[in-house]
Amino acid sequence: MLGDIQSWLTERDETYDFALASGVLYHMADPGEFLRLLASRTKAVFIWTHFVLEDAMPEGDVRRLPFSGKVETRMVDGVPVRYYERSYHHANANASFCGGMKDRHFWMHRDDILMLLRKLGYSDIVIRDENLNHPGGPSFSLLARKAPDAS
Repeated sequence: MLGDIQSWLTERDETYDFALASGVLYHMADPGEFLRLLASRTKAVFIWTHFVLEDAMPEGDVRRLPFSGKVETRMVDGVPVRYYERSYHHANANASFCGGMKDRHFWMHRDDILMLLRKLGYSDIVIRDENLNHPGGPSFSLLARKAPDAS
């Protein structure tokens, strides 16, 4: 779907066996809420995303330039999640821009992504292709699955 995926998830009540969220999470204005909504609609999800990990992106790392330095903690489903404010420097106003819908967006800390997914019911999480040296910032892909319903 093109458009506001968080609104789309809010307006629907269908559930799915699997969702693919590749290159989506780190563009969100509220990534934790996106994960919460996604978890309410799918039993399994594949995610490829950038994330914050201070050791991988120390002070002076050029990949930190788009970050404002502001970090806020939001509660998502009872889990404290750190949001690192980032900007496209208004590149999103250009018609050729292919990132998120809003200039102000947030990256989540690696640990917080995993902690929140577990809290949202994904008990089986497999991480692949973690790349702390990705030119855009640390990244990984993961497959998160909920335990099958006991019948």
